[in-house]
Amino acid sequence: MRDAASLEAAVAGAVERFGGLDAVVANAGIRPPTATVATVDPADFERVVDVNLLGVWRTVRAALPHLVERRGYALGIASLAAALHSPTMAPYAAAKAGVEAFMNSLRLEVEPKGVAVGTGYFGFIDTDMVRDALAQRGAERLTERTPSFMSRPLPVSVAGRAVVRGIERRARRVYAPRWILPALLASGAFQHVADAGTRRGDLEDVIAQVESAPESPPDPAAR
Repeated sequence: MRDAASLEAAVAGAVERFGGLDAVVANAGIRPPTATVATVDPADFERVVDVNLLGVWRTVRAALPHLVERRGYALGIASLAAALHSPTMAPYAAAKAGVEAFMNSLRLEVEPKGVAVGTGYFGFIDTDMVRDALAQRGAERLTERTPSFMSRPLPVSVAGRAVVRGIERRARRVYAPRWILPALLASGAFQHVADAGTRRGDLEDVIAQVESAPESPPDPAAR
């Protein structure tokens, strides 16, 4: 996702092998270090934005001429974090909100050319990245007051089926679980509720704990 030349080569190889490209799913994601804006290593912050936002941009840009040719479909995977923002996750939230904005702008540019554009929004999915994030310092205290239906990770297969349905329907929004849609449609109200719940969860103590020893996750795959 950080190597534009490799992405372009991969797209060219797929086009040569299959004769064209009807859809692309740009799913670039690494978790942020558990750190506040004041303490995060700038290189870690910028790496998250580079992979999670610019990785989507590079993928879509490489595929776009072929999608126009086939009047295809582009799906950029954002996150619920594009609409609901949590402490110690600033680079991730910024990148995923950027993905949403990027896909919305792209849609207006390519709809006249017959290309459909969607954005994917998911909550916690049971992946190594999510399990690792939930195991980090302060995560339990930040999520303990979150309703279980929001904080319980879903199987990867649920997200996979949502993506398949989205491609088949050329959907503007792709999401899982179902409560994501009302959260998106009323993001301001949900953010207010989430803020209040986070503050009740001893936020000041959690921030102090995180800032005392900010964590920077290993990420050799994104280099």
